[in-house]
Amino acid sequence: MSRLGHAKNLLDLISTVAVTGAAAMLIWRLVIGGPVKSTEAPAVTAVKDSINATFMTNVLGRSRVVIIEVSDFECPFCGAHARNMFPAIKRTLIDSGEAEYATLHFPLERLHPRALKAAEAAECAAAQGKYWEMHERLFADPKALEPEEFRSHAKTLNLDADRFRRCIESDETLGRIRAQRTEGMRLGVTGTPSFFLGTVRADGGVDVLRRIAGAASLDVLRAQVAALSPLRAESR
Repeated sequence: MSRLGHAKNLLDLISTVAVTGAAAMLIWRLVIGGPVKSTEAPAVTAVKDSINATFMTNVLGRSRVVIIEVSDFECPFCGAHARNMFPAIKRTLIDSGEAEYATLHFPLERLHPRALKAAEAAECAAAQGKYWEMHERLFADPKALEPEEFRSHAKTLNLDADRFRRCIESDETLGRIRAQRTEGMRLGVTGTPSFFLGTVRADGGVDVLRRIAGAASLDVLRAQVAALSPLRAESR
């Protein structure tokens, strides 16, 4: 083989090792919970769509601008976002009134067999006014997503145990989650997490204006909220 061929093979090997190493480090940091720094921002797309008010049930804060997270409780990237990014989002954008925050369930059942039941646990906590507390507990440990953990969380949150159990067993709860997943599919979601940003209408529905595919950093979300911020001055 010529020197040129040897050099090309060496460059290919170095490139492969570098890409593999970078991917491994990204996955490690997301799963373990460390900070992720990347020069590559997630894709932000301008869209024009709407979400009915019936899907806007789990909302934190109040603003004309809303961030909607489409997530799966067993997704490691969603878990990393909830543990590492969401507290800063809450402090910076939600508590300040810059944006409100909502979620849509999108359990990827073939990949994450425990995600659907976790979503049911979250919805049943929501029925007793503790959605966000359950949301935090479910994402705190992605390996603790079995029925006994759900009951333990419900007890810690002082939920009515019988009411919680009946809710999890209810077809109505299951139907609500499946409807949210169908809505996500209609909006073009294929993986989690995904984010939509838009403005809240007077009827509680949302005019969707931006889509972010993949984990979104605080800087990315803040920039997109700022782009929509003039609309915050308008009354609902």
